[in-house]
Amino acid sequence: MATQPAYTLLSRTSDKIQAPYRFIYWTPHRANANMLRILIDRQVSTPAIHSVIIHENSSILDDEILAMRLGQVVINHKLVPDKSRDVWCTLKVQGPTIGPDFESLSKRRPVTAGSLVIAGSETNPALYASTGLVDLRAGQAIDCDCLIRWDVGKTHAKWQPCSTIVFKDYEDEGRKGFLFEVRLIGNLDLESIVSEAHSLIGNPEAQKTNNAVFYRPAEPH
Repeated sequence: MATQPAYTLLSRTSDKIQAPYRFIYWTPHRANANMLRILIDRQVSTPAIHSVIIHENSSILDDEILAMRLGQVVINHKLVPDKSRDVWCTLKVQGPTIGPDFESLSKRRPVTAGSLVIAGSETNPALYASTGLVDLRAGQAIDCDCLIRWDVGKTHAKWQPCSTIVFKDYEDEGRKGFLFEVRLIGNLDLESIVSEAHSLIGNPEAQKTNNAVFYRPAEPH
């Protein structure tokens, strides 16, 4: 008898950006489905900007606010595939040049995530290059180094792979499971997320959350 898959990925109901991704997790136990939800939210690793070294910041933003906005930039995991290796990138931009008529004093230069560049290359690591950071006026500048690191949502929300995740009972030809609907942030694809979370089921260390530990229920005989 062929082994049945633990989960089945489904097609989206729409191509609209707000349409959720869906998959079925085959288990009769709600505790298992809830554990998978927790593991996706807290223990699946994704890349994000971990720390920022600011050399110059004469923008309207305080250093802490600029660093926070950089931490929220969604990183393309395909450009930093090695989970064990930190990657440096730079953000170095200046405001408009002051012309002889001084009209440029009223102009602004939008700074977006597309201005980030991986060190030693011309590659932009941001998944959404149009993500806005700040506007610079003439005479203002930003120069900083950013460290991209893989981590999990338990450390900080910026490493979570999904913005929302819900599930409900599902049954197909007598086989029981749970239908999940998730909205991805984009820093990891659905199959990678579900596969990694499922591999952690039954691992007491991975399943620790706050002071509680959840264990997989015994399968019925």
